[in-house]
Amino acid sequence: MVGYDAAPERQKVSNDIVSERLSVGFRSGWFEFGPGGSVEYRHTKSDSSEFAPFNAIDFSYGLHGTMKTPFGLQIGTDLTMNSRRGYSQSGMNDNRLLWNARATYRLMNGKLLLILQARDILGKEKNLSYSVNGQGRTETRFQILPRYVMISAQFHIDFKPKRLKEHKK
Repeated sequence: MVGYDAAPERQKVSNDIVSERLSVGFRSGWFEFGPGGSVEYRHTKSDSSEFAPFNAIDFSYGLHGTMKTPFGLQIGTDLTMNSRRGYSQSGMNDNRLLWNARATYRLMNGKLLLILQARDILGKEKNLSYSVNGQGRTETRFQILPRYVMISAQFHIDFKPKRLKEHKK
């Protein structure tokens, strides 16, 4: 990333990032369950004397599960802890426990799917996000709708074309 300070000198900021994601699951005929997590390590530096290099880590871990009921209702949920450490601004070093849930039900021989979805049930997600720019400073950007409940429907239409009759010569 390249930026310019007050003088017309070019500043180069280097971001070295290493990340990994892991998910494990157990599935039976009517139930699915598993833990998962991710980690991202960031080393940010610059040759500029005004820039203080830093190391930061973002990590998350949690559980997810889905269950099918005998009468066709499918219920799913996930609970995830998202954490950040190593940033110079205290607002960026935080923990957010997110809980989402979803219920689906099929009607009309599977052609109609009704979905009830709830995001951030605990209300812990923030409606802002932090980033590191070319000069190593943090900026706040509003990017998300923190929590909601949504009902939706999907209808599956399947048209099969009629076979063309072979032309007799």
